[in-house]
Amino acid sequence: MPTCPHPSCPCGHKSISAEALIDHVRSSPWSTLYFCATCKCVCKSEAVLTHHNKKVHKTAYVSCRTCNRQYPNASALQHHFRDAPVHPTCTRCNIGFADNASMQTHITAVHPHPLASVSSSAFSCQVCNKQFSIASALEQHYRDTPVHPKCRRCNIGFVNNAAMQAHTVAVHPPIPPAAFSCRTCNVLYTSADLLERHYLEAQSHPKCTRCNIGFVDNAAMQAHTVAVHPPIPPAAFSCRACNFSYSSVDILERHYLDAQFHPKCTPCNIGFADNAAMQAHVDSIHHPIACSTCNGLRIYQEDVADHYRTSPQHPSCSVCDIGFENDEALDEVRLGVSTRQLTTQDKLTLLPARWIAA
Repeated sequence: MPTCPHPSCPCGHKSISAEALIDHVRSSPWSTLYFCATCKCVCKSEAVLTHHNKKVHKTAYVSCRTCNRQYPNASALQHHFRDAPVHPTCTRCNIGFADNASMQTHITAVHPHPLASVSSSAFSCQVCNKQFSIASALEQHYRDTPVHPKCRRCNIGFVNNAAMQAHTVAVHPPIPPAAFSCRTCNVLYTSADLLERHYLEAQSHPKCTRCNIGFVDNAAMQAHTVAVHPPIPPAAFSCRACNFSYSSVDILERHYLDAQFHPKCTPCNIGFADNAAMQAHVDSIHHPIACSTCNGLRIYQEDVADHYRTSPQHPSCSVCDIGFENDEALDEVRLGVSTRQLTTQDKLTLLPARWIAA
């Protein structure tokens, strides 16, 4: 039998029924708090937790409203639905659901017939006018026959589009728009690095073979080419700053990289003729942000977290070794539950020991 999933709950973690566990989760003292799956901090509401994830972890999370937890993507949320005892599971598909209503919609759409043996006429395909002796044979027919729609993600066939749509709504609900999405391929990612890796590896996106970088479309690729690899007259692969000429553009670019007088992009390992060319590359590839606390210092997006952590201009949590944009962001995380008048027992029950010591 399942037990309470929260380690700090004072319930004793005794085994209880699934129905009792649902009631316990909704009535427990920690049910009104929200927990960050990444850094385990406590927030007073889902809105505060979502703001924390965007500010600190730079990602958009999806939520389980039953357990007050957030996950980095729909796949992780689906694994939670399947593995957490508080959520119902379809044993035939090994798929978990947010609640009984979602599971019932799935069963109605995907498993309209019981597994028990009944007369052969009960398992019939009205579209193809065929009959089957058992439910599994009918489901195999839906999956193998081209006339029936399929869910490729679950490898399940359906009698018609209405049943397919009901399954999609129940099992694959739409995800809130994410900042890191590829509209060309209709896929979402949790970070800019994963999205750029997708551009590089997917055949549907153009690449710059000289820089080993992928782009969302040909327009972005062309902008990169103009900024980083401007056309050079065939007879003049020369560096005006150093007054040197070379036999090819590759050798000239190698000179830009090796010569100490030319600016370089360290993450890309590319040299440039001058600061203007370097700045055009940074703006088009790395999209730096200006840190208002540090007088507009331009920082690569992937370096923001390290900048907040190491810069003396930004506050940091000495316990978690995490930096923050400003004092408000730090207070929001550390004091996320301060508006609730916590008793000493509440603090011992709800907050990690390292917070109380701090």
